[in-house]
Amino acid sequence: MLGDTSTVSRVSCTLEHEQDSMAYGLRAGDALTLRGICSGRLLDVILVDCRIVPDEP
Repeated sequence: MLGDTSTVSRVSCTLEHEQDSMAYGLRAGDALTLRGICSGRLLDVILVDCRIVPDEP
């Protein structure tokens, strides 16, 4: 769940199972790019089947 504690809007994403090993190395505050399917939004944006996109060199 991503978001700012001063707002009610957040981004919630569910990673594909193959991404689990990459997700374990993430720490709070890390910047990354995700690609997924937007399954809804109201106050929150909900992304499913996300993949972590590698950084370009």
